[in-house]
Amino acid sequence: MIYLLNSGLVTTTNTLIDMCFNSGNFVPTFTILNEIGNPKVCEETNLSNIWEIKISEIDSYAEKINRNGLCILFLQDQLRASHSYYVDDWAQRVDMATELIQKITTRLVVIGLGVNAFGESVPEQIAQVIPTLPDSILKFVRSIGLHAVNIGVRGHITKQILKLLHIHNVSVIGCPSNFIRNPHNAIPPYPADPKCMLVGGSLLPLLAGGTCTVIHIKQDIFDKKTADITFEAPKTLAEWQHCTIGAECYRGERVHGTMVALSCGIPCINESADLRAYEMCELLKIPNPYHMLEFEERKTYLPHNDVYLELHTQFRTWCATYLND
Repeated sequence: MIYLLNSGLVTTTNTLIDMCFNSGNFVPTFTILNEIGNPKVCEETNLSNIWEIKISEIDSYAEKINRNGLCILFLQDQLRASHSYYVDDWAQRVDMATELIQKITTRLVVIGLGVNAFGESVPEQIAQVIPTLPDSILKFVRSIGLHAVNIGVRGHITKQILKLLHIHNVSVIGCPSNFIRNPHNAIPPYPADPKCMLVGGSLLPLLAGGTCTVIHIKQDIFDKKTADITFEAPKTLAEWQHCTIGAECYRGERVHGTMVALSCGIPCINESADLRAYEMCELLKIPNPYHMLEFEERKTYLPHNDVYLELHTQFRTWCATYLND
């Protein structure tokens, strides 16, 4: 079995995070590997980074993949409406990844593909996506559409975009990071006056290659003079979950920080207003900038709790259907 990661290099046999540039990428990958019964990740599990493969290695990688019964391809928000995202030699890397995909003859399953855009409103963001996608990304996505048995996407907007690209072998499963938590553990109401808040920052060049900063804020969160602030940069899922101890709630732009906090039973508000976060939050009914007024009035997580068990069941059924060798 081959797992093609969305980012990072294989540098150690000890932890998956060393193969990712940030701990956000680690969370969904860990969830899938745990779901298929392989949580202990090491070099022997054939983890590779599709974006780092050299042109001279394509044939050997394809041969290696085709000797196995299954190839799992982890993706991110590659359907991104932003030219600035595709810099330097990115188009060349995408073309090489496309060439590799076209050489795969074994069963290919894609997980985690999502859409992203930035703008004043969700309709405006959606309208930006297809017209601004580079040719290299369009070719790559159409290639996985032709070769994959199924493409598990993060939400209904991504499925809508793929349908416009005439790609139909798609299932809405959400991001795997959503499903770390026991489906029977409900999220409590958001506290009206939290005394200890967990805040997830943006990606920063910290530690090895960059990771997600987590900030503990106690006492008055609006008064830095009296607040007790602790900065942490977890490198693994266990470290990230450990950071939630004692926290009453989570707020932040980091989507996977939201998912990790939810996995620990902590009510969250996701602050990111981009299309990627909106799609993920909409599927799981997580409070986000587009629905804050409604949430502030009720402070309840009932909508999320109502859909979570059903979505968790759908996710496990999808894994059982497509991820068995």
